[in-house]
Amino acid sequence: MTHERYNASAWASGIAAYTVWGVMPLYWHLFKGTPAFVVFIHRCIWSLPFLVLLSFISDRQSKDVLALDRGRWPWLVLSGLLIGANWWLYILGVERQQVVEMSLGYFFSPLLSAALGVLVLRERLTWGQWLGVLLVAIGVGIYGRSVGHFPILALALAGTFSFYSLIRRWVRVSPLSALTTEAAVLFAFAGFYLLTTPNDPDFAEAWRNHHWLLVFSGVITALPLLWFAYAVRGLTLTSLGIINYISPTGKFLVAVIVLGEIVSISDLWSFGVIWGGIAVYLAFTYRRSRLPLQPE
Repeated sequence: MTHERYNASAWASGIAAYTVWGVMPLYWHLFKGTPAFVVFIHRCIWSLPFLVLLSFISDRQSKDVLALDRGRWPWLVLSGLLIGANWWLYILGVERQQVVEMSLGYFFSPLLSAALGVLVLRERLTWGQWLGVLLVAIGVGIYGRSVGHFPILALALAGTFSFYSLIRRWVRVSPLSALTTEAAVLFAFAGFYLLTTPNDPDFAEAWRNHHWLLVFSGVITALPLLWFAYAVRGLTLTSLGIINYISPTGKFLVAVIVLGEIVSISDLWSFGVIWGGIAVYLAFTYRRSRLPLQPE
């Protein structure tokens, strides 16, 4: 198997996606007082029109808006349901005030992605990359001690996004077509909800108070997922898992610096170990990418 080559555009796309996800709590904080499920439904509704518009103005080679061939659409329906479930689990964690456990899920997700890359896709790591992954795992373990019970929500969050990443890595389809197909699945779910609960007062009040912000939620939801879709085609799942730590680190900084949450010494140690492992992994990945390709 050939090793991973340095793909600047894929790395840039991945870093952009995880950076936006890292600061996204600031955007959702604008909806304080609005039921989280209402915001979730609007994300499902407004993502699809934005992606369809983007498909028509794009100059990409394939003009297929949806990927509906028999071999791929069932997998994209599954990936759409997985990313939707991930959004819903996030909402559930907020409602139950399980923020620490949710954070652990975002820290655990990259390790599960890396494991799936090695076990399912046969991605190979050098000893230096394994050292980086080990340091990250130790840091996550330090952070996880603060949860204090079996982290069901954290594992569910990690599982839904990691298996979503695996499907998107495995199914060969245009990133924009794939994401638009997933958005159509979630749009259908939101439409079913609205048809069965047409007089939801929370939905009407949210529209009166935040209509333009709700419309823009489709853009801020779809864009990082599109960047992620481009990144997942050019990077291994292990590399994606490593740069994933930009997102929970961003959430951590937003919580401490902007929202005023208290951080413990243990949290600081865990972040130090995690980012030390990331630095080691990236250094050895770049070094490996400069070596001549080996034959299959």
